[in-house]
Amino acid sequence: MITIQKLKVYEKYSGDEDQLVRIALETERELFDKNSDWFEIMNFKQDILIITQNLASDEYRKSSIERMKNLCDNDSFEILTKSIL
Repeated sequence: MITIQKLKVYEKYSGDEDQLVRIALETERELFDKNSDWFEIMNFKQDILIITQNLASDEYRKSSIERMKNLCDNDSFEILTKSIL
């Protein structure tokens, strides 16, 4: 589940997984250990960019939003989608 805390850590390291591995606090690394949330956030950010630039079909937009809704808690979903809803 993607949470506000995970979004903050992702932003802190500008989406650079290498920085997460090399310089993050152990507690920050543990948030992403044994799950694919880092990559899901990265994909969501890319989807949001595509949607905001009107490069996505309606079907792609709807499926992206539905995927975010399924993988995020309410607060993180709201933050991620505020520019596209």
